[in-house]
Amino acid sequence: MSFSQLRPVAPQLSPRARVCVALLGLGLCLLTGTAAREFVATDEWQVLDPEDSIPAGLHVRLDMETGLRLAKLNVPGDPDLITSQSDLSSMRALATTPPPPPREPGQMDFDMMHRMYERIPEAERPPLPGPGLPREQFEKELRALWEERQSAIREAAANLADVPDILGSMISNLASSASPGAPDLPSLASLLPELDYLLSDLDIARDFRVLGGWPVLLGILGDEGLPADARAAAARCVGTAVKNAPEFHDWVSPSLLSSLLSALSSPSPALLRAALYAVSSCLRGNPLAQSLFLDPDLDPPGPASLHPLLASPHPPVPARLVQLAADLST
Repeated sequence: MSFSQLRPVAPQLSPRARVCVALLGLGLCLLTGTAAREFVATDEWQVLDPEDSIPAGLHVRLDMETGLRLAKLNVPGDPDLITSQSDLSSMRALATTPPPPPREPGQMDFDMMHRMYERIPEAERPPLPGPGLPREQFEKELRALWEERQSAIREAAANLADVPDILGSMISNLASSASPGAPDLPSLASLLPELDYLLSDLDIARDFRVLGGWPVLLGILGDEGLPADARAAAARCVGTAVKNAPEFHDWVSPSLLSSLLSALSSPSPALLRAALYAVSSCLRGNPLAQSLFLDPDLDPPGPASLHPLLASPHPPVPARLVQLAADLST
């Protein structure tokens, strides 16, 4: 079956509309399962559940002590944000999570604190006060645990290396591990998933690019001499970074899109899925990237690169095509 047979669309529709209708028509027939819960952001930090669907443009940070992700609205002029190399000296420490904001003067949100503790693996957390305790005793014990933990975190944070130094070291290791002719594949396999996790933080993604990591990452993505798994990990890093905020829209270049679209023809299911995820991240709410995708001079052309995926035997691909169609329509 040809691509044109799957999209009986009126000729007056734009190319973007034809692609959207074709992909949505196919995906709605094949997509099953429940949708992720849409995260509702406020101007206060909230803990993200693993299954949450996160809208583009939020300010996301990591608590390196607990492994939790937190998010809030990305407020212009937020002093937490870093926009240039000179701002790196004031980068906030990511090793601590501030206590929840008090609901009333002198009163902490103990229920929120308890929920955060419960997310820590049981083997790594102190015994928590039981639900049957009187409220006053429950808050007293939890406050003591919180203060003890915060003291330990402050002590540990004082001994942490500076975050820009950590990123600089990671970029250097990535560049040396991906050197042509003698790649260090075990190091790449270790570094790239860690980088993907870190790049979900808005500040870290920005600073990774400021420190020169973006060309290194794109070099790994476009190096066909590297294993497909390494390139797939690089594609996931790209997708995670560019979807963070509108200010990252101009990170999507013709060469980046070309590398991702070329990867869609890979026989590796892992690389195909990762590239499709990254393409969707690049196009989501990004008019410049959408224009590049629909540009007939792009090599390979965007819509034509999707043709083989319509018959993909890999179950997640139709669902990702639906998401890509939705991204093109925004």
